[in-house]
Amino acid sequence: SAFAANMQDFPPEQYLRGPVKISGMQSKDVSGIFEKLTAQDVLITLVSKTFEATAKKKEKWYQTLYSSTPVTSERRKLWASPPIISALHLPAPNPFIPGDVSLREKAVEDLNRYPEGPSLVCETPKFRLHYKGDRRYGQPKAYAFFNIKLPQATFGTSITPRTAAIERLYKASLGDALNEYVYDAAVAGLGVSLELTPKAARLSFSGYSDKLTAFVDTMARTIAAHRPDDPQKLARFKDQISRDLKAFDTQQPYQHAAFYNAFYTSFPAFLPSDVLRELETVTVRDVELFSESVWSSGFGEVLVQGNVLEEEARAMVKSVELALNFTELKISDQARTDVYEIPLSPKSMGSVIRTKEPNVADANSAAMVQFQHRDQDLSQQMALEALASIIEQPFYKELRTKQQLGYIVSSGVKVQRDVRSLVFTVQSSVADAVYLTDKIFAFVDAFATELDAQSEEEINGYIAALVEQKMQKITRLSDETLRNWAEIVEGKYEYDRALIEAKATKELNKKFLLKVWSQVVVEGGSQRRVLTSQVFTQADTKSLSKVTAPLPLGATLLTDAPAFRRSATGIVAQKGNAPPIPPQQFGGWV
Repeated sequence: SAFAANMQDFPPEQYLRGPVKISGMQSKDVSGIFEKLTAQDVLITLVSKTFEATAKKKEKWYQTLYSSTPVTSERRKLWASPPIISALHLPAPNPFIPGDVSLREKAVEDLNRYPEGPSLVCETPKFRLHYKGDRRYGQPKAYAFFNIKLPQATFGTSITPRTAAIERLYKASLGDALNEYVYDAAVAGLGVSLELTPKAARLSFSGYSDKLTAFVDTMARTIAAHRPDDPQKLARFKDQISRDLKAFDTQQPYQHAAFYNAFYTSFPAFLPSDVLRELETVTVRDVELFSESVWSSGFGEVLVQGNVLEEEARAMVKSVELALNFTELKISDQARTDVYEIPLSPKSMGSVIRTKEPNVADANSAAMVQFQHRDQDLSQQMALEALASIIEQPFYKELRTKQQLGYIVSSGVKVQRDVRSLVFTVQSSVADAVYLTDKIFAFVDAFATELDAQSEEEINGYIAALVEQKMQKITRLSDETLRNWAEIVEGKYEYDRALIEAKATKELNKKFLLKVWSQVVVEGGSQRRVLTSQVFTQADTKSLSKVTAPLPLGATLLTDAPAFRRSATGIVAQKGNAPPIPPQQFGGWV
């Protein structure tokens, strides 16, 4: 941390102030600095694509085009004696500065005990409120998270590239409108974020609890009232989003391999170029209509946790309900997304995606191999996590250290709707994607023997380490709140999930891990599902020529993502039930 770094550079009495306090300066030094803050010494830098026609010079290092223009003496004189502008004044008092940092309840819970989850304290046709006051951490802070589910008619699998473009513009416009309050809030220790997912709009509020309720109310009313209507601002947002979308081409090849893996196995998912094409034709009116309809109907799932009373939590939800004023959205009408099974592939490389690296100057190729374990039984899924921890270092040592294929060599677990996958990724500038893929499969095929050669004690050591990781003590309010929020968003409500998974992990053994490995990873396995994503550099013609090379027997080339999704089987997540409302509580808002 920064504090630990300060301990290396400063004496104990300066651990906190050392990096920020300037020592040894005299008043004349300060005066000298201020004397330089004049219109005569100013340098103004402007960055915009509109200067492209006039920027004729090139800077030394990156060859960036630029131009320079001296400021006229008439303008400098005007700056030296500026007119008095009444609109420029000291800011008004910050309404979000906390005045009360007392604790609602004393911190009496034992940090060594696993914390209980929040309680469902209220449920209406529009909102479900989960609440937990803080009796554990003793901080005058709280969190309020809102997951507002949106209608399937417009969102979820009904999203199109055009909808995605309009969403981005709306979010940029709304973020700009919220900036009026964000600075004051940040100074006062409050934070807000808005995320538009394919299924829901997520509002997150955090900070000192004293003014959190007022902050939520202000933000909710601002969000509800926002209507984009400025063509100039829209053009600016389009430029920003356009540059973000175009930046996809300059990402690294291993990132492109991961993108195309997700592009085939989940929906909605779109190529950046498709969204960019729609972005160019979106009008202010399109975004305005979206802003009018986005909050038309919904269902909100809310978690309020920390140094707040239940009535304060209810007040936050009530203020959002009144501001957004959406109609009830029934479960059957709520947006949904799709995640797909990888087809059974007992032999070879399984289903194969091949793409050219879009950045023609990048000399790297990449390969990503995913082994999906479709069995959602908890023991089976924990076995995959244990196997991932066992294989991580040997895989890195073999392909990175010994074979020196490249700097990016990794393995790990990917989780989608209770289904885990082993994922192996390699990027290299010295080998093509076919060679990298062969080396991944060669390692995987040989690892069964290495796994079998390990002793029970060695395997149990990995299992014990994984159990310890899951049982790690929660010592921060933010960590516990985010853990609870993840359960609520996924509709699981298993707040003791870590304990459940730790118990299932503890029961694993070498024999069971070998069985899972042979079924899921080894060629010929009854549950083997493999997806291989290859990215070929265009900087080397020999490597690029292999993008059309024949696949080995048993492999299937994928060239049509929509067709693959239509033929694939969807994965359904296992849902839980929200804890019932305690008998002494009642529905409706206070």
